[in-house]
Amino acid sequence: MSNTISPHLSPQIGIESISNRSAEAPAKLPESCQIVPSGENIASRSVESLYAPKFGAAVQSFLTPKIHARELFIPGVFNRKLQNAAKSLRTAARENQSRTLRHAAFILENDAQLKEQLTAYRQLLQKG
Repeated sequence: MSNTISPHLSPQIGIESISNRSAEAPAKLPESCQIVPSGENIASRSVESLYAPKFGAAVQSFLTPKIHARELFIPGVFNRKLQNAAKSLRTAARENQSRTLRHAAFILENDAQLKEQLTAYRQLLQKG
């Protein structure tokens, strides 16, 4: 049994035989490998034009925060809510003896302290 698939296709073909084959007919795929069109009428658009708008919209909707409580935009309300959340986390951590709740409360309190420090730095820079 030879390794030849057809008279023109062989796995043992070398560069010399390819370059010297100019007089022969061009190699074709065997009949069983012919590609049949799917029958769908697809416009010739690139993948980017097909998926980019949907992907961009999905990323934008993921990155856009969904805030249902509009009162959080009032100055001071958001910070007050964070302080209340930190206090309730502290009390819940004491009652349940939960390290996770204690750590969450610590993070919220640390965030509040950093914001106060940032405000102090801004005021010093404005005085200048």
